[in-house]
Amino acid sequence: MYVGNQVSLEESKVKLIAVKQNGIWAALEPNADENLWFNKSKDSGRYEFFVVTSEGTMYKAALDWVKHVAAEADYNAIWNGDKSTWYIKVTVPGESLDDRSVESISLIKEAGADLETPKALMPDSDAVLWFGVAGADGLVDDKAAGEYAFKVVRNDGTEYIFSFVYEPDKVNDVEKVVFYGGKGTENDPYLIKTYAHLKALEKLPVGIMSN
Repeated sequence: MYVGNQVSLEESKVKLIAVKQNGIWAALEPNADENLWFNKSKDSGRYEFFVVTSEGTMYKAALDWVKHVAAEADYNAIWNGDKSTWYIKVTVPGESLDDRSVESISLIKEAGADLETPKALMPDSDAVLWFGVAGADGLVDDKAAGEYAFKVVRNDGTEYIFSFVYEPDKVNDVEKVVFYGGKGTENDPYLIKTYAHLKALEKLPVGIMSN
């Protein structure tokens, strides 16, 4: 569309408004609004618009749209001993994030701030995103509060963006982790994997049993 004054799309000012997607043109119904409102729930793709004013002037514009999806966060944290991190589960409704479904995942917004350089994530066999919130110290301070957005490229080349607003105060079940695992009982003994775990074991009080 030409750069200059805004073109009014009010019904009294235009003869035609049409949109093209997937090679098919469709006429839109003008109304009293001078702007065109685009439905954010539409699929990703290139949308072309053609306008003929009441005076016969023609304009053309295009929108390269990436669909946005609201993700859902489960704030019940889960401990991953291999990574020494507490995670919450983030699910994208109707989508799978495993490596059979997606080609790439990139973090594009962090704590409400758009990133100049997206951070690439590595898809694996999990259908959900595991979002790290705390380390073994049990302090929920690994991530700042705010909106996190991720751009996904499916294996068929189509794209979408999912996001959620992270609220650290909602995280549950996080505690300080001294050992790799186990509860220290006869049936569930502490699991020792590192020298730090061994030193922690030495500091435990030793009970004395009498007959």
